[in-house]
Order: sequence, then C-alpha cells, then structure tokens
Amino acid sequence: MSMAHAYCRGCGREFRPDRFNPDQMYCTRAVCVRERKRLRQREWHRRRYEGDPAFRAAAKARTLASRARRKDRGPPPIPPVAPGLGFVPISPEQTVLGHVLTGLACQLVGSRDPAAVGGFLHACETQGRRLVGGRPEP
Repeated sequence: MSMAHAYCRGCGREFRPDRFNPDQMYCTRAVCVRERKRLRQREWHRRRYEGDPAFRAAAKARTLASRARRKDRGPPPIPPVAPGLGFVPISPEQTVLGHVLTGLACQLVGSRDPAAVGGFLHACETQGRRLVGGRPEP
C-alpha cells in the first residue's frame, strides 16, 4: 500500500508521513524537528502568558531581572581596529585558516596593500551578515 507524500513546512522537502500520524506536517530532519519544537514551545508560552496572571507576573519579573543583569555588564568589548585599515588585523595566534583566507583575499583583490585587502574583507563580511540575517542586498 502506497502512502501519499507531503511537503515539510520547515524545509519544503517532500517526505512520507508516519503511518500512525498521517497529518504530519514536518519531516524528521533534525533542523525541522528543532523548528517545530521551538514553535510548539512559543505557542505554549503565549497561551500560558495570556491565561495565567501568576505566570505573566513571574515572566515579567524574570525579564526585568535579565535586563538589569545585562545593563550591569555594559556593552560588549569592541576589538581593536588597525588605524586606517577599517578591519581587525589577523593576529599571530589565529589559525592557518585565517592566513589562508587573507592570502585568498590578496589574490582576489590583486594587491598586497592592507587597505585594499581590508576593504575587500569588510565588504565580504557585510555581504555575509546580510545573507545570514536574511536582509536583502542593497
């Protein structure tokens, strides 16, 4: 007997639902299981927050205490920036991978000028942050 296939709401891939749960909406990949668990926990918290005044008061107290702890720590330290370069230089303690990436950047830019390589690396970092953050390119 052939069961119908479904598409995962997490990753969009086709999968075969469990025979004991034909209404299954997520596949069994670890990423999709974590996403489904996260959504289920958020929904539970929302319902509990709206329906239980004692839980709401405790949650607000936890939030205020956490904010106060973060405020007491102050802002995170800013790494030193080499003057005129615009990026944090590679220190001798970094791994071989850092040196390989810097050499690759020199080859791509076609220059050994630290300012040119630093600008290229900064542009790559910015583009990578946009990609990871899901923001569109300018």
